[in-house]
Amino acid sequence: MNVAYGNIKDMELKWSGYTSTIEFNNDARPNYFSAPQNYFDRKTSSIWRAKQFHWHTKSEHTIEGSQYDLEIHVVHFTGDAVYQTAENNGGYAGAVLGFLFDVNNNNGDVEFRKTYVDPLFDSMELDKTGSYKPAEVKIGDFMNAVRNWNRWNYVGSLTTPPCSESINFNIITTVFPIRDTDLAKFKKI
Repeated sequence: MNVAYGNIKDMELKWSGYTSTIEFNNDARPNYFSAPQNYFDRKTSSIWRAKQFHWHTKSEHTIEGSQYDLEIHVVHFTGDAVYQTAENNGGYAGAVLGFLFDVNNNNGDVEFRKTYVDPLFDSMELDKTGSYKPAEVKIGDFMNAVRNWNRWNYVGSLTTPPCSESINFNIITTVFPIRDTDLAKFKKI
């Protein structure tokens, strides 16, 4: 899998009533993942462009019965003109990359946390309330640094409005560390 993401500038963090979302500004940088095997094996788009990301505390997914502290979903739609609709895209309306985080039950990579996870969460200015405009959200630094793209894959639906169906879910198998102070901030939002 190939990824190319930039940090997000000129956006507003919004509370939608169910979850907070941060919209990608795709005019600034492509922000996509590419899975060429999707095109060859399933005749679907090989390029998925990021639209927004949001989070859930506790995780929506469980692994062998374990639920994690936080899950981030990066929601994508096709970047290929030919595959703009699910009917022309092997039945897929979009794709999600999911990332799990936990204070205690994680991969133990403290250096990765300090270099990429902490700066991402710090840049989101989670201690603020209401709608606000962070200067730059460092999602690109985090996404581009992930090296293990092993993932669980299934077809599901978005769990936030518009609750679109036929979504190609890709949940990364690595559980990343998160500071307990960041988790507490996410829970307050």
